[in-house]
Amino acid sequence: MKTLLTLSISLLVTISAYSQQSEFSPGYVVTITGDTLRGNVKDRKYGFRDELINKLTVRRENGKMKRIKKKNVIAYEWGGEKFERMKVSTEIPFVKIDVSSEQFMVKVVNGLVELYKHYYNDFESGTVEYIYFIKDKRTDNFKRLPVIGFKPIIRKYFLGKDQIIAKLDNNRYGYWNIPELIREGNSEGR
Repeated sequence: MKTLLTLSISLLVTISAYSQQSEFSPGYVVTITGDTLRGNVKDRKYGFRDELINKLTVRRENGKMKRIKKKNVIAYEWGGEKFERMKVSTEIPFVKIDVSSEQFMVKVVNGLVELYKHYYNDFESGTVEYIYFIKDKRTDNFKRLPVIGFKPIIRKYFLGKDQIIAKLDNNRYGYWNIPELIREGNSEGR
């Protein structure tokens, strides 16, 4: 039953994100030249192209449209979320190779341990999904949290916080509960 509920919530989040992908939403775009364009923003199209070569469209208050390549954008707001361009180094599973890339991330939890969300197109299913990344401000350690196997990674970020470790060990948190877990871990022992 718990698995069915988790899958249902995941499907609703995915459908919601996918249905919003081509709509205009109030927001702004900050370019690499320092300009901030405000108005209604239309996010990139998800697809087979790399997200940094897709474009954002801004419909200004005067009705004029401006298309901006993602490689010329530092940050933008769309769909109520603030996307920030970040350099991310991740390890490819099984091969143990580090890969660096630039991606647009949404900060979900702020604090000593930060949580970010990255949207991507799942080519196999054709839906828009997201994955979490965790960052420790003390060490600037930035790591991808896989859906399966995220608990040992989170455990390293909260060493000495026994209540959080116990909840992880007792399977109190699943992947979709990670924001709650990170918020609780940041507030424990202050």
